[in-house]
Amino acid sequence: LAVGVPMYMAHAHGLRASETFLLLLLEVGAIVLSITLALVVMALLGLCVSPMWLAAPLLAMGYGLDDMFVLLSAFSEARSHAIGRPNLLEHITLSFESAGISCLCTSLTSF
Repeated sequence: LAVGVPMYMAHAHGLRASETFLLLLLEVGAIVLSITLALVVMALLGLCVSPMWLAAPLLAMGYGLDDMFVLLSAFSEARSHAIGRPNLLEHITLSFESAGISCLCTSLTSF
């Protein structure tokens, strides 16, 4: 959420392609940082890191990026169908109403 909400706010102001690419880099960076932090915590706790754990970051990045693109698409669709000028909270609510189930199913089937 710490990365997602600012991304939606920036996307609401109509971004150019270079800015969209920057958002993609921010999302990938957030995923890489969270995975690195998780591995550091595991090492500090003395937990064993197996080859399966090393494959998990790639899967998590794929699911995270897929959900990001689905939500951004739903957000821009909600913006185009908006009547008047609804606020950011209404845009986010509409986008999660239309894409939330898709993201939930992706997350549930990844286990």
